[in-house]
This record gives sequence, structure tokens and C-alpha cells, in this order.
Amino acid sequence: MRIAYLATGKLYLIDAGQTTEIRSAFAQDVMDRSLRSQQRHAWKGGERDGKSAYSNAMLWGSQQPGDQAPPIRFEAVSRGAAPGELLYVLTTESIGGVFEYDITSQSETRMFHRENFRATDLALHPDGQRSAATVFSQHGSHIAVGEGDGRRLVEVTEGDALDGAPSWDPKHGSRVIFHTAGIIRNGHGHPIGTGPATIESLDTETGEMHTLLESVSHDLLQPKIDREENLWFIRRPYEALGKRVSFWEMLKDVVLFPFRLIRAIVLFFNTFSLFFAKKPLLNSAGGPKRQEEELQRMVLWGKLVDAGK
Repeated sequence: MRIAYLATGKLYLIDAGQTTEIRSAFAQDVMDRSLRSQQRHAWKGGERDGKSAYSNAMLWGSQQPGDQAPPIRFEAVSRGAAPGELLYVLTTESIGGVFEYDITSQSETRMFHRENFRATDLALHPDGQRSAATVFSQHGSHIAVGEGDGRRLVEVTEGDALDGAPSWDPKHGSRVIFHTAGIIRNGHGHPIGTGPATIESLDTETGEMHTLLESVSHDLLQPKIDREENLWFIRRPYEALGKRVSFWEMLKDVVLFPFRLIRAIVLFFNTFSLFFAKKPLLNSAGGPKRQEEELQRMVLWGKLVDAGK
């Protein structure tokens, strides 16, 4: 079993128990060309605020002026059409594209790239001939369907909403499953929040769409349908816009504030001691119990939740 996953904008592969980072030759070439261009034209910067643009590190050769590569991120990854192949989306500040990677030969093929292209949640159809992805615009995000290599993506959903996480129904070849949340705007038209995320089904051939599952108290995210027609998804408590805090909750925060402040100070110095002296000030501050408490709280699709609940 091979597992490819994204973390902090990088692509990793777990194969035979070993985790390796997959590096893009295209991304490395873009960074190298950008650094060479910066170094060639750095002298034009002259002096800034009466100070030379060249620091001591630059003069001694350990750093070059403008040595800062442009941010390049892996935005999405999917299995490829053939075994041992991956499809992924790379984006820079100005351009983006879809690439194919052969795990065996460790070779990268650029399928296409263009300016201002940004897509996430890339999903290849089981037949390898079609793909779906999330694309972005000024009015939110929508689902787009294109060729197997990600070319010619055409939006198949619309509206003032955040659509995302498309996946194909393995038993209904033209059906895409995705989650969507309507955008809440104020009187001036500025977005101020979203409604609860629901799970929708769209037939890309007929255009027929209907709601599979919804909840007023939870966001339903990342839907997948297996070959037995079971629907899998992440359920996260929905936080309504402008949630009111009760008087008792406010009173509780006021009463407990001094104790929480003292606890924060003690934990700060305990961390300070661990960093420099390698010894904790409090034996009860670390250990399995503390780790277990931290694992019960996690960031789930952009929000901090209590996983124990």
C-alpha cells in the first residue's frame, strides 16, 4: 500500500513503511531561476534608508542579496491513471499547473501550466479519462470537471458558495460528490461567514443535483462513497455566526482568569527550563497524560475542535 499526502505545502509518499519527500524538478528550476535573477539585479537596490543593501553576511559570501525563493506549494494530489503514478497541482505566486510523477523512475512530466491557475482537491475518475477539482474565483470556490490530466477544467457548479472536496461515485460514473457551504454577506456585500456545510451529489452529464445529507448543527465535510455505496465524511460542530455567550460563561471566564493567567506563566517558565536546562520545573507538566490531552484537541478543516466529542 502506497499513501501520498500533503503537509505544509510539501508532498510525501509512504511506501513499504518508508516516508520520503517528493521534490518537483519544475519547482526547483523556478526557484533557481528566481534566485539567479535576484542576484543579478540586487546591486540596483543601492542604499536603503542610508544603509547599504549589502549586509555583512552578503559581503563575506555566505548570503546573496535578495536570496529569497518564491513560495511554491503542492496544492493537491491524486492517484494517476496507471499504477505507480501521481497527479498533483503546483502553484507559485503567479502560475500554477498539473504535473504527473512516476514513482518508479522518479520522473516528472508537466501536463500543463498557465498564469493565475489555482486548484485543489484534485480527484481522478476511476476510468482515468476525467478529473474533478476545486477552482477559485472572486465569488468563492466551485467544482470543475476536465480531462484526465487536469486540462480544460470547466466549472459545473455556481453560486455564492464554497464548494470543495469533489470525489467520484465508483458505481455511477458521471456523478460527483462534494461538500458546499453558502457564503453569508453583510449589507455591503462583504463575506462575514458561511452556513453549515452540506453534502451534495451532481450528475455531470444531466446537470441534476440533489442534497445527500445536511445538518443545522454540524458541518459535513470531505465526502467519499465506497463501492458498497457507503457514504463517508467528516462531521464537525457548526459554529453559527455571531454566537451569543451566556452570562454564566462570561462570569466563569472572569472568575477563572487569574488562575488561567498563573497557569500560563508557570507553563511558560516550564517550557523555558525544558529548552535551556533540559529539565522540567513541574513533573506533572509533561508525560503521556499531557500528550493525551493535546491529542484530544485538533484543527479540523480550519477550526479547533474537541476530538473527544
